[in-house]
Amino acid sequence: MFLNDDELGLMPSDDKLPLIYLREHRRELVFALKESRGRITRAQIEEIAAVQQAIRAVEIVISE
Repeated sequence: MFLNDDELGLMPSDDKLPLIYLREHRRELVFALKESRGRITRAQIEEIAAVQQAIRAVEIVISE
């Protein structure tokens, strides 16, 4: 699962990189909602939902 090629000795294998990117993107979107303290728009919810669906799809592919 991890390669020892980076400075810390823990680098995810290439097949996990899209998943890591998507999870970080989802995290950033959720934090942006939290910081805005305003009304949550439908577009924001749809964007988070789309990222979540992509995360699930990648998880399924990796597990197969």
